[in-house]
Amino acid sequence: MPASKEINSRRIFVGVVMLALVVFARADLVTSMIGLGFVVFGEFWRVWGCGHLEKNQEVTNTGAFAFVQNPLYLGTLLISVGCSIAAQNAVVLALFILLYFGYYLPYKIRNESDRLRRRFGEAYEDYYKSVPKLIPTIFPYKGRGTKRFSWSLVFKNSELGSALGSIGLWIICTRMWWLPELGFADLASKLDIDLIFPMYFEEIWKMLG
Repeated sequence: MPASKEINSRRIFVGVVMLALVVFARADLVTSMIGLGFVVFGEFWRVWGCGHLEKNQEVTNTGAFAFVQNPLYLGTLLISVGCSIAAQNAVVLALFILLYFGYYLPYKIRNESDRLRRRFGEAYEDYYKSVPKLIPTIFPYKGRGTKRFSWSLVFKNSELGSALGSIGLWIICTRMWWLPELGFADLASKLDIDLIFPMYFEEIWKMLG
C-alpha cells in the first residue's frame, strides 16, 4: 500500500478527533472568530516551519525551528484547539488534549528524536538540549544556520493541503451558521455535504501521510 494511503495511529487519532468535532459542532459568531484566530496562528507556525524543513537532510534549526523543536506539532495543536472552540465542544477539546499530551506527542517526539540523534549525532544533541520541545522561546537558538524561508519547501512539504484542510475543518465546525442566518440554508447544507466535507478529508489524509 502506498505510504500516502497507509492507515496508521496518527491518521486514526486525528481522524477520530476531527470526526467528533464535526458531528457535535455547535457554533456562533464569537466562538467561530476566536477559533479562527487559533487556526490562523497554528497554520502560521506550520507554514513557517515547512518553509525551512528539509527532511532527513540536516538538523533544521532556522526559522520556526530556532524557537521551538516541533513547530508543526505546535501548529496542529493550535488548529485543533481553535476548531474545538469554534465547535463549542469542550468534551472533545479535553479528550484531544489528554490524548495529545498523554500519548501521541510523547510517542512522536521520542521516535523522531531517536531517529535524528542516530542520523546527525552531536549536532542534533546540542539542538535538542538548547531548544524547547513545544512552547516557543523568545530567544532563538544560538547555533542556528542562515537558511532563508522558502515557499518551494512549503509546497514540497505539502503544507498547502494542510492549510486547506485546516480552513475546511474550521468551516465545517462552524456549520456555516452565517449562511442560514442570511437565508441560504439550502446552500449551506449543500456546501457542507458536497464540497467542504470531502475536500477536508481528502486534504487531511494527504497531510498525515
